[in-house]
Amino acid sequence: MTWLRGIKGLVLSLVAGYFFDRQDLEKARKWMDRSTASDPAVDAYAVATDAILHVLEGRSSAAAQRFTDCLELIDRLRFPNHKYLKIFCEFWLKVLGGHTLPNDLEALATEAAGLPTDKWLKRRFRFPPKASIQKNVVEACSDSVLVAYDF
Repeated sequence: MTWLRGIKGLVLSLVAGYFFDRQDLEKARKWMDRSTASDPAVDAYAVATDAILHVLEGRSSAAAQRFTDCLELIDRLRFPNHKYLKIFCEFWLKVLGGHTLPNDLEALATEAAGLPTDKWLKRRFRFPPKASIQKNVVEACSDSVLVAYDF
């Protein structure tokens, strides 16, 4: 029956992603909480969505843990677009860890932008614009990181 819980968790994470893409963060969090209660490590996309939700909610330590969880999933299971998602997670881990060199962060964002990947993935897991990296991300590096993530 554990495979059934996995399917349930996947479906719930898809619903959470639907609301996240429509910028309804309250509903996205509600459905993501249901998904993680069913299966905390459904897939890397769901874990990364949960992580960025934590960023937007200003919960840096929880976000950092979920980005770390996502990287572990990526390392265990190869799937399409894993390079882009890996760079995205590394970027946010650096931001949340207090990395204050905007050129390094911009280099990661530029590298990810050059990767061939699905359009939906780049829409959901966007890097902040260059000006935002310079101004907000470097200054944030705390529970106010949500300023740097523009929809």
